[in-house]
Amino acid sequence: MANAGDIVARLRLENDDFRRGAEAAKQDMDQMSAKAQEASASISTIQKISGAAFAGVTATIGTSVAMAANFEQGMARVKGITGATDGEFAALEDTARSLGRSTRFTTQQAAEGMSYLAMAGFDTNQIISSMPGVLNLASAAQLDLGSSADIVSNIMTGFGLSADETGRAVDVLVETMTSANTDLPQLGHAMKFVAPVAAALGLDIEDTATAIAKMSDAGNLIAA
Repeated sequence: MANAGDIVARLRLENDDFRRGAEAAKQDMDQMSAKAQEASASISTIQKISGAAFAGVTATIGTSVAMAANFEQGMARVKGITGATDGEFAALEDTARSLGRSTRFTTQQAAEGMSYLAMAGFDTNQIISSMPGVLNLASAAQLDLGSSADIVSNIMTGFGLSADETGRAVDVLVETMTSANTDLPQLGHAMKFVAPVAAALGLDIEDTATAIAKMSDAGNLIAA
């Protein structure tokens, strides 16, 4: 029969073993909890990154779809104004897409420029041949294609110039606004009043532009 001392010693030993086991179990649980928190943080980070990436892709797709829709609407407007046949419309559309790929202007902006030329009475071939000149004018003036096409076509109408003289008109406007104290919108505004009168008096676009340049340098240009 075990005496009291043996029983106490055994209880102490078993208690120590239990405490050590409990502490080991607690450490294991703490480690598992830490790993679970790390995993949760990693998953959260991945979700945030994935969400941001998805949002970026979605925004890009949305913008592309909107631009494509605007381009189609713009070209439909050009077709409606010009009355272009399917073949002519395909040529206009190809030109706009080519300009969008090869210049700083978008296909939508090219379509807008085409619509202004169409409203000025340019036919399909005239629009296509005039677009490079309009692009040069817009680039030199740091202006959008639509406004540039509107200005040059209005001036040409005022002087009775044909569509195949677009290059000539563009050259005159670029030379004037880069050598005088004026810009394209101011020049276009002045020409709106002066061109019909000058043409009636037998003055050409070159002489009229020279006179406007002198007035602008003297601060007498008609304000837009």
